[in-house]
Amino acid sequence: MLKLVALLSLVVGSAYGQAFPCPANHITSVTLGGNLPAGATNITTIPRGTNCSFVFDIPNNYALLLKFSADFQSANDVVTIFDNTNTAVMLLSHTGQPIYDVPLWMSAKSAMVQVVGASGNSRFMLSYMYQSLADYQKVTKNTGEYFPLSSVTGKTYYTITASVNEKVVLSVGQRAGAQNDVHLSEYYVYDGDNINTATYIGSLSTIGSKITVASGRSVSIVNFYGTKSNAYALGNDASTVQGYSKYTIIMTSLGSQVSGNMTDLTDQGALYTFICTDCNYFLWVQNKFDSIATIANKGYISFQGQTPTHRREKLIRYDITFNKMSFPVNTDVLTLKIGSGSGAPTVDNQYPRDQIGSGLVSANGNYMQVGLTASSSADVRLSFEMAPTGTVASTTAAPVTTPTTPPVVVTTATVTVPTGQTAAPVSSSTVATSASTVTLNFSPVTATNTRATPTAAVQTTTSEGSSHFSGFFLAVFVSLAIL
Repeated sequence: MLKLVALLSLVVGSAYGQAFPCPANHITSVTLGGNLPAGATNITTIPRGTNCSFVFDIPNNYALLLKFSADFQSANDVVTIFDNTNTAVMLLSHTGQPIYDVPLWMSAKSAMVQVVGASGNSRFMLSYMYQSLADYQKVTKNTGEYFPLSSVTGKTYYTITASVNEKVVLSVGQRAGAQNDVHLSEYYVYDGDNINTATYIGSLSTIGSKITVASGRSVSIVNFYGTKSNAYALGNDASTVQGYSKYTIIMTSLGSQVSGNMTDLTDQGALYTFICTDCNYFLWVQNKFDSIATIANKGYISFQGQTPTHRREKLIRYDITFNKMSFPVNTDVLTLKIGSGSGAPTVDNQYPRDQIGSGLVSANGNYMQVGLTASSSADVRLSFEMAPTGTVASTTAAPVTTPTTPPVVVTTATVTVPTGQTAAPVSSSTVATSASTVTLNFSPVTATNTRATPTAAVQTTTSEGSSHFSGFFLAVFVSLAIL
């Protein structure tokens, strides 16, 4: 009787094995598609005791599309998918509801699907298809150029290339206050300038959220899923962001207001870039330092134009000791005269401190005179261009408050704070397209007024704890130090 029981057990186990065959060899692109387990046309029972791995070889020039269908009946029945770095990228388990045709794209060189069955009651099927990448077209961007991820569509991929002798750091920017974009995991990053030959290194949800240095001058982004993210991508030369504890990009738009904390939990400093997609200047309305959490002789915030890659000079710096009484009186005036030398000047303008708005002034004349009535700490910058007589379209000065064609404005901020501390809240209102960079090296900060124009860069300070800055991009560096 005991022999009969043993025989029956052997027959049953063999039957389970035949119902869910586990291949001994790797699956290759020789067979461009199929279902697993082999021969399945619908979800198939996973026998008790199953521990089967389907291993795929994915050659260059291909990506692999997997579609999963399952009906789990036990938390002990699981399916785990590993990428070419042997990292688990998806886990399928009991949720109480069946799933059908859940897609997952895998990149060269390999992928593995591990199926574990403990209950003997769950069902599963996997469909696969190899997809050629030969007809994908490349769009090239340089570091310092940001772009919407929604433009990475169809059979196109974006390659970001760094400056000579540099490597790339790829980062993602999301709208201020927005939830984490789930579609970021569907944008794949390759370490090189060609997705047909470069190595896949991860998705944007992981690569774009930290300072990850590529092995060379280029990285490439592709989306096989056809989904669209609302986020933006920006590459920087690695040497301009390495050494900071973190780098964050914050997107904003015309008429919106941003407030929050810029923080650093180390003593390295943190870097923040603010980008306005449809306005030409920022208004930073308030800066607040956390006096309790910041060491007075170390905490500061500074601003620089454009992205870190542009390597602009730091325009202004506020130490933790700064207060509104530190601003010079707001009677400073810049005068501009352009004339022929006889009679009244064609242009005779006055620009008070913190004049909101900017304009292009053009006129014919033999001289340009610039005057300044201000305190010794004032900083004024004027951009101008001379042209041959007759090439100036108009001799009438444009009103100072008439904006020129809006450029894209970006602001970058960097924060440095010793472990365990945070920076003060930062508040900003954006009024037109802009981008700036902020570097923090202190505790809490709350913004200062800034703006950017294509024609001039003027830096001044005002009373009442606010100031305006003019320039394409604004970068802010904040250094935080903990008591």
